[in-house]
Amino acid sequence: MSRSPDWMPQFNWPVFGPFLGILATLLVVGAVVGVRLWPGGDNVAGTPILSVDGTNPDRDAPLPENPGVGGPALQPPGARDARIRSLPARVSGTPGVRAGPGTQYPGLHQLKDGDEVHVIACSPGCEWLRLFSATDPQAQHWVPAVFLTVAGRVDSLPVLTPQ
Repeated sequence: MSRSPDWMPQFNWPVFGPFLGILATLLVVGAVVGVRLWPGGDNVAGTPILSVDGTNPDRDAPLPENPGVGGPALQPPGARDARIRSLPARVSGTPGVRAGPGTQYPGLHQLKDGDEVHVIACSPGCEWLRLFSATDPQAQHWVPAVFLTVAGRVDSLPVLTPQ
């Protein structure tokens, strides 16, 4: 290890090194943000964020003819509408989910204590509640109402009779 000349001051890297790293990072980030926000600067798309007169040129631009799908579809068609008309509920205990509103219907799976579900309908008398399924909005998933704490009025849900 070479020793610095006596006239050169010693630098304490363990103490001041991290501060220099932070300072360099702040300078780089400040330069990038300054260039991107400056009128006429380039943003990711290569167009100015604000024009010289302070307006946003992209805000009033017409939409493309075919905007594409925009990424993977997380919900099947119609699923969003069903979720909008649902009531959130919290599961108490470990109830079994059935294919219909009653114990005579086959069991599908079991819920866990504390799970959050969305209720979309109830049986006559609201003893059984139908749950929303993100994978299949037409699926029949029913749970006894005593296992769910529903946020909202259950009597506002549509009543479905068993088929």
